[in-house]
Amino acid sequence: MRERAIIAALCFAGFCAFDVPPFDLTAMTTAQANFRQGWTACAARTDYKTLADSIDCVLAADRALVAAIRLRDTHSFDAFLAKVKTLSEAITAGTLAPAEAKNRFLALHNDFFDSLRIQYADYQSRMAQDYLRDGNRMPPPASDMGTMNGMGGM
Repeated sequence: MRERAIIAALCFAGFCAFDVPPFDLTAMTTAQANFRQGWTACAARTDYKTLADSIDCVLAADRALVAAIRLRDTHSFDAFLAKVKTLSEAITAGTLAPAEAKNRFLALHNDFFDSLRIQYADYQSRMAQDYLRDGNRMPPPASDMGTMNGMGGM
C-alpha cells in the first residue's frame, strides 16, 4: 500500500511522463535485414515435407526478429502465433488448400507487422501528448507585429 502511495505521489509530481517505446527502434534495421535473410533462406529451401514445415521456417525468422528488437508487449506476436498454429492444424488436417493456407499466412504476417507499426505510432502519440501536457510547448510565433517595437525601444 505504501509503495502505491509513493508511486502515485511521484506520478502526481510529474515523474510519470516517461514512456518506453514498444521495441528497440535502434535494433530494427539490423533485425529487419536478418529477417529478410531468414525469409530468403526459407524460400530457397526445397526440403520441406509439408507447407507447415515452410511456415515453421518463417516463424523462426519472426521469433528472431521479435527477440532482436526486444518487443516489450508480445501480445500481438502471441496472438499471431496462436492464429498460425490454428492455420497449421487446418493444413495438417487437410481442411485447407495449400494456396489458401499460404494466402492466410501472408495476411496474418502482414497483420502482425501492421500491429508493430500501430504500437509505435501509439507510442509516438503518447509521447507528443505528454510533451504538450507537461508544458514543454514552444512559444507561439510573434504574429502580432503591433506588440513589437521595430526600433528597439527608440
